[in-house]
Amino acid sequence: MDGLYGSRWIGLGLVWWLGLFGMMGCQTPIKPVVGEFSVLTYNVKGLPAIVEGTGDPATRMKLISPMLNDYDIVGIQENFQYNDELMSKLTLPLRAHASREPRDRAYGSGLSLLSRFSAIAQEDAAWEKCHGVVSNANDCLAYKGFQRVRLQIQQDPSIVLDVYNLHADAGSGTEDQAARMAQVEQLLLVIQKQSAGQAVLVIGDTNMRALKAREGGKTDADQLARLIAGAELTDSCKLFQCDKDVESEHIDRVLFRRSSALQLEATEWKTEARFVNEKAEALSDHPAVLVRFRYTYTAPVGT
Repeated sequence: MDGLYGSRWIGLGLVWWLGLFGMMGCQTPIKPVVGEFSVLTYNVKGLPAIVEGTGDPATRMKLISPMLNDYDIVGIQENFQYNDELMSKLTLPLRAHASREPRDRAYGSGLSLLSRFSAIAQEDAAWEKCHGVVSNANDCLAYKGFQRVRLQIQQDPSIVLDVYNLHADAGSGTEDQAARMAQVEQLLLVIQKQSAGQAVLVIGDTNMRALKAREGGKTDADQLARLIAGAELTDSCKLFQCDKDVESEHIDRVLFRRSSALQLEATEWKTEARFVNEKAEALSDHPAVLVRFRYTYTAPVGT
C-alpha cells in the first residue's frame, strides 16, 4: 500500500510541475517598446543688446521661438536676457529652466530644457570652478553650469531618460582648460550618483575643441575624452564623421549612453540650416545641432 500511495503522490507532483511549466511556456512574451525622438542643442546668444553690440536679440528670440516646437527635446544655452521672447510662441509643454537669478553675478545660468515629454525629476547646479571675469570670455559673470531633467518618454513610468544640458567655460587659456576639466569632474560625480544604470543624454555647449590648439599648443581632447569615458558616452557627431578637420569641428555636442533596458541608436546628425532671418542671416553665432534617435525599451526580467 505504501508503494502504491507513494507512486500516486509522485505522479500527482509530476502533473502539477508539468502544468506549471506549461502555463509559463504559454505566457505571451513582453514585446519591446520602440520609438523615436529628436534632440536639438542650441546656444541662442541671448546676451543684452548693449553687450552683444550687433543685431536685435529680442527679435532674434521671437524668430527662434516657433521653430523649437518641431523637436522633442531642446537644450538651450545663453537664455540670459530674453526668455519671454524665446518662450513667446513655444507650444512644447515642458519648460524647465535652471536657476536664472543672478544673485552676485551679472547673469543666471542661461540654461533651459524644453520637451514634449514630461519631467519626473530635475535639478541644476552652477560650476564650482570657473575662470575669467573681465577677460578669458568672462565666464564667471554668469552662473554657468548644468541641469539634469529626467524625462518620461512613454506612458510607462519606467521608460525614462536622464538629460543633462550644460554650458562649459569658453576661454582658451590654460586656466580655462583647468576650469573645464574641473567642470567635467563635477558633472561626472552627479551622473554617477543620479543616473547609475540609466540611459543618458549629455547635450549643450561644451566649449571643448579636441582638434584646434589652445594657448600653449594643447587641445581640449583630454577634457572631452574624460567626459566621454567617465560617463560611458558615445559622441553622436563622431558616428556620422561630422568633425573631419579643425574647420568643421563642433563644440555643441549631443553625447549619449544606453542602458540595459533602454537601447539608443543615433540615426541622424546635422546642423539645422533653417535658423536664419529673412535675409538668410544666422540667428545665433552657434549652429543648432540636431540628432535623431531610435530607441528600444525591454522591460527587465521580473518586472
